Amino acid sequence: MLTGDTRQNAEWAAEKIGITHFEGVYADLRPEEKLEKVREFDASLRAAAVAGGSLRSRLLSWMGASVGGLIMVGDGINDAPALAAATAGISLEAGADGALNSNAVDGSDALVLRRAGDSSWESDLDRVAWLLRLARQARRIVVQNICLALCSIVGASSVTLASGMPLWLGVLLHEGTTVLVGLNSLRLFSSLQKPWRPPFFRRRRRFPFFRRRH
Repeated sequence: MLTGDTRQNAEWAAEKIGITHFEGVYADLRPEEKLEKVREFDASLRAAAVAGGSLRSRLLSWMGASVGGLIMVGDGINDAPALAAATAGISLEAGADGALNSNAVDGSDALVLRRAGDSSWESDLDRVAWLLRLARQARRIVVQNICLALCSIVGASSVTLASGMPLWLGVLLHEGTTVLVGLNSLRLFSSLQKPWRPPFFRRRRRFPFFRRRH
């Protein structure tokens, strides 16, 4: 937790949230100090991901893609530079008048909005968890689509080279794969259309014996 508030208030907030475990609480930070901390954590996580030596990390490094990194969640007002410096910045933009802060829009990769007049911030953190689950599902679907397309191309090419596939059948397989990829991508809409509900975190607040002990 990075905050510009006092340590007493920061520790109270960390205990009040109750849905996660903080490895550290850093209080009394100015915006530039938040930026420095985010850069430090982001570089450390990237280095740890690369040093892990997994096949996925080596492949992503070979492709020049980002490996590891930090997700920062903030209000996008005085921590906009830190949000922009993180690998992914999520802004909890919740203006009572419904207006979006320009710093939050410019510095964030995602905006989590709440209804005007809703004074509770508890659901915002739950929506962040929902957003992360949606992003993971989208990544899985993209990987599935790539594998489906590659298998179709390799299979059709192998059959053509071995026995000579008719042109019309090759076109049919190609277009059929395109249709399957599109239908598979539509599965994301099922997650978007489901009404948002607070996850199990809320029930853990209601029943203290469900809380995870750290």
